[in-house]
Amino acid sequence: MARLHRQYPSLSLYVRECQPEAQKRELSEGRHDVLLTQIPFSGQDFVNEELFHEPLYLAVARDHPLAARGRVTMKDIRDETMLSLGMRFPLHAEVSRLAASYGARMQADYEGTSLDALRLMIGMGMGASFLPALYVFSEIRSGSDVVALPVQGQRLERRVALTWRKGAGRATAYRKLAAIIRETVRRRFKELTVTGNPDADLAIIRGGV
Repeated sequence: MARLHRQYPSLSLYVRECQPEAQKRELSEGRHDVLLTQIPFSGQDFVNEELFHEPLYLAVARDHPLAARGRVTMKDIRDETMLSLGMRFPLHAEVSRLAASYGARMQADYEGTSLDALRLMIGMGMGASFLPALYVFSEIRSGSDVVALPVQGQRLERRVALTWRKGAGRATAYRKLAAIIRETVRRRFKELTVTGNPDADLAIIRGGV
């Protein structure tokens, strides 16, 4: 966001949060121009411009026995109580799958409405969960009541894309925005796997809109 403001000071970019089930409907209705969303995001009327693959970290309370490990394996979540966002969020299905595969228990009577709510519950020792890397880098700092641990031995990640309506008049601008995001992530977040060709992205960024 800071880079976009510096590079295009006249750009007015309004950021809104929206629950997943409303995203598709409101994008179709024209209430949103473009979405930053987890894929797969299905639908014949949409274009998905993949940006990057984002690792997932195991998040536990600071006083949890795993917190001092530094790193964990998936076997370490056996018999753990796992928290997740609600079923409407793509992350729920992934956490549920991992819990079932490695012998953890889903906390059935709690469904988070946001990553912030989930982090607070983790910090209170109500359970563990998996949090996306960019959220971890932004919100979980040294001394926090939550510790985020990288997972060894298995690649846990989610795929993130920019999505807009097919035939959108600003599609060229959206592709340039996608290129700027990928190029920024390449420079600042080495832990993420960026999709696409760096040279092609630079050519798009330097070109006109």
